[in-house]
Amino acid sequence: MNLKRSNLFLFCALIATPLFAQNQAERLKKHVYTLASDSLEGRGLGTEGKIKAINYIAEQFKEIGLTPLCDDYKHQFIFMENLVRVPATNVVGMLKGNDPELSSEYIVIGAHYDHLGYREKDGEKIIYNGADDNASGVATVIETARYLKQNQSKLKYSVIFVAFDAEESGLIGSRYFLSDKVIDPAKVKFMFSIDMVGMYSSIGSLRLQGMALLKDGDEMAQSIAVKNNLVIAKANTTKVELTDTKSFADYGIPATHLFTGLKSPYHKPEDTADKLDYEGMNTICTFLCELSEEIATQDMLIAHRKATQEIPPVTIGGKIGMGSSRLVYNDVQLQTIPRFAIEPGLFAQIKITRSLFLQPEVVYDIHSYKVNDSKINMQSITTPVSLMLKTYNNDMFTPKFFVLAGGYYSYHLNGKVDGEKMDFNATYNKDDYGLIWGFGFEFYKVQLSSTYRNSLQDFMQDSSAGDTNRSAVYFNMGWRF
Repeated sequence: MNLKRSNLFLFCALIATPLFAQNQAERLKKHVYTLASDSLEGRGLGTEGKIKAINYIAEQFKEIGLTPLCDDYKHQFIFMENLVRVPATNVVGMLKGNDPELSSEYIVIGAHYDHLGYREKDGEKIIYNGADDNASGVATVIETARYLKQNQSKLKYSVIFVAFDAEESGLIGSRYFLSDKVIDPAKVKFMFSIDMVGMYSSIGSLRLQGMALLKDGDEMAQSIAVKNNLVIAKANTTKVELTDTKSFADYGIPATHLFTGLKSPYHKPEDTADKLDYEGMNTICTFLCELSEEIATQDMLIAHRKATQEIPPVTIGGKIGMGSSRLVYNDVQLQTIPRFAIEPGLFAQIKITRSLFLQPEVVYDIHSYKVNDSKINMQSITTPVSLMLKTYNNDMFTPKFFVLAGGYYSYHLNGKVDGEKMDFNATYNKDDYGLIWGFGFEFYKVQLSSTYRNSLQDFMQDSSAGDTNRSAVYFNMGWRF
């Protein structure tokens, strides 16, 4: 009797796998035709069609049995678009892992569901259906969730499934998902972004850039690809910045982009559901199901060093400093009053360690002074060079506080005293040098700081009457390119 039951179980298992795969292919097609239908109006911002897409995805997550992390699976946020406050919604569900320790860490599988909406031309509504971009990715996320739900008992890590909003507006949904801390970004071990996977037969391979940002990730992917007769291209350590992987990479999270290229009518009304390669999509989905399961059952996930380096070794940016400058005399008979100073310029940051940086600058220094009733106006090229010590974190959206100290050199281009040209040959020194120090903080790519300068060079060539030195304080705003 037991032998008969065992044989029956084996027979059921053998027929269940191809049946599931067949049903998976049909479901993928159904999802794409639904999400890319004219009734969803291209899933653009502010359309009723986008609300229909949100509800459809949330219903699929509920049917599968995912745990909602937000109210009714919906992470809602507001962002600015052309000075207008725009409401937006990510759709989020979770499968809880089973390991007592690892279940508090996450693997994220995401795809953006928004597209370009529609345009009115000569009274006709032209819809940008976005079948490949990115109904194909959302369909793949839904079916991967279904597969992992059936195999949830094997999972050690918790798996998060996200349909991101506002990707077409600048990767906004994925950025808010992290900055709003729907889950703790520091607990995310790996991220898949599925964006345009409906053209496998046209390109002949699946691009998997960033897969090697996870230690042994490329080897795992290649092994599973061979099993599924799938050709993998570019499984490297590249951080892809043109899709939602960038938001995660900015937090130092290894992330890979599943992509079959731009063979579809990219960002055109012709990107419709009838043009996709559903057999190829099904192969890619099966590959992702097995790969994500493999990753979620590992004892340890280690990021490649390139993933956790949140900024490059060298960055450059622009800045502007505004403040006041004054001359400091030993002669108490001379009264000096601080005057306005401004200095636009460029700066670079050169990474020495994860917390220590060298920051050289080149600024056009416009400064003025008032001594008794005389007014002095000058323009200089100034080159501050500072060592900067920052607090460390690998989250670009958490402020990093810093202190800096160093020196500067100034070359005076010209100057006037009460409208008369300054004599740099016999009276005033043509250059200046001194010390600089300050403090501030960085947030994302913005740097705000206060800096102070004191010169060590006498302002006058003849210092027999006493020293005369420059002093300045600046409030600076910089932006790294």
